[in-house]
Amino acid sequence: MSEKNAPKVNINWKYTIIFGLWFASWFVIWGTYNSYLPVIFQSGNPEFNVLGASKAVGFGLGAFITGLIMSLDNLSIVLLQPIFGNLSDRVKSRKRMVVGGGLLAALCYIALPFGFLGIPPEKSGNLSALIPFFIITIVAASAMVFSWSIALPAENGLKFVLVPSAVRTRVWSIVAFFGGIAFVATFMTSNMLYSIHPGLPFWVGGGFLLLVVILYAIFIKEPDYVAPEKSEADEPRGLAALLSGLKQFPKEDLNALLTISFVKFLTIFGVAALETFGVSYIINELGVPENQGAMNVAIYFVGYLLAAIPAGFLANWIGRKNMLRIAMVIFIVMAIVQFMLNSMALLLVVLVMLGVANGITDVMCLPMATEMVPSKRVMGVTVGTMAAITSLASVISVPFWGAIIQLLGNDFRVIFIALIVGPFLALLLTFRLKGNTGEAKPVTNEETNW
Repeated sequence: MSEKNAPKVNINWKYTIIFGLWFASWFVIWGTYNSYLPVIFQSGNPEFNVLGASKAVGFGLGAFITGLIMSLDNLSIVLLQPIFGNLSDRVKSRKRMVVGGGLLAALCYIALPFGFLGIPPEKSGNLSALIPFFIITIVAASAMVFSWSIALPAENGLKFVLVPSAVRTRVWSIVAFFGGIAFVATFMTSNMLYSIHPGLPFWVGGGFLLLVVILYAIFIKEPDYVAPEKSEADEPRGLAALLSGLKQFPKEDLNALLTISFVKFLTIFGVAALETFGVSYIINELGVPENQGAMNVAIYFVGYLLAAIPAGFLANWIGRKNMLRIAMVIFIVMAIVQFMLNSMALLLVVLVMLGVANGITDVMCLPMATEMVPSKRVMGVTVGTMAAITSLASVISVPFWGAIIQLLGNDFRVIFIALIVGPFLALLLTFRLKGNTGEAKPVTNEETNW
């Protein structure tokens, strides 16, 4: 049943806004992280910044090693989020995991710049002379990622337990809109902050996350804890418990969950190349410095903003699967255009449309996956499993496309080939979803005032 046929349900705006701010805080974090860290890792390498646009100092790494490091966050999701998602289904309070993990992540992110800020300009690119600074940067980044891996599945599990099925797409579209605003604001202001001091974008981002964690702790109320039956309390833990949770899915629903997850996997396989190496493309192919390059990438999230809320409501009329297919076609067409013409003026239009496609994809996939749960007791397993599968795409994609870029003599136009291949395969996979699979369920009387 589509959302347009469901009984009327009110949106809890207080919760929706806080969920949106939580999502936005991570867009601020990852917007800064993905824009500046790849540049810092590669700066000082004689094969990077060949047009002399960037003044940054760094560790002198190649694109492949940089890609491996930048995929650490996604590797942690693959390995940890299904486990922490399963744990969040069993603990008395998901909210404590959200607040504790978010607090630790914010503090680690604030500490991260103290590594690369110590690089002496005369030693830029000389990694052997920069080992202490490199270790501080990697340890802070890894600890932040680990903390995030605790908080994210617990927050998604709690959110989709609270939000009724009939309004998940609409609520998620509003949440995604907050994320898009945050990303645009990050790119529009981070260049100014970076110009004043390279650590400022990181400190402002960490401070924003701290504020949101406080709001989450004060205002979000989770459902009363229901103690498990004795037999449930004796169930296995860790990976064994994760497999046990997945066994609760009917075969057809589990297959649908995996299909939806791999649609997002293939999309991210393309998008991750743009998000990681987009600023590097602008520096090396178009001769624009990194601070201005980061601001140009903000255009991508203008498109995301334009699509987020309309996508959630358009799904009422044409369905979530059809919206996904439209997004894949936009990815493919825009990537072909930019790869062929390699124009800075055209890039702005292309980035807007790519942002539209990514906004549609984000709004559709996670609500579709949550429709597959046999009960809310395994919501954490569901969102954790999807997060693991989709994040595996970045673990593979970023170093893979980094290696291709390096093999082709630092040809960063390769990112648009990635945006053709991944979405094309995702488009084919959407046709495995039959009937009303992944579409919204009608709201119950108990959910009308959630």
